[in-house]
Amino acid sequence: MSRKVNPLFYVLIALAIFGLVTIIITKPGELLTRLLMTAGIVAIFFVVFYIIRNKSGASGFSSKYKKAVKQSKKKYGSNVNHTSQYARAARSPHKQKPDVRKKTRRNASHLRVIEGKKDKKKDRALY
Repeated sequence: MSRKVNPLFYVLIALAIFGLVTIIITKPGELLTRLLMTAGIVAIFFVVFYIIRNKSGASGFSSKYKKAVKQSKKKYGSNVNHTSQYARAARSPHKQKPDVRKKTRRNASHLRVIEGKKDKKKDRALY
């Protein structure tokens, strides 16, 4: 499934190469100046966007998420073992039996039910 390339694309590439060769032959100092200016502008944009991205918290975690993690660690403690189950299973020489205990459902302490007036009917206009 090859795509047919527009001939205008080849014309643009040929003109770009012709212009580059012409500048290299006639004004090599100007070419170097243009390349340095372009690199400088790109570097400035990169630095500005990098700083903005880090300040907004878009580096993977938002500030609300970090706050929630901090609150969770404060509530439940931070004894979290970071080794994966696969790594633990690879290190243990004997096989462990799967836990057959019945899973109990816990009530989340941070959630609450807001009681409302369910029996009161809304006044709606009849059409």
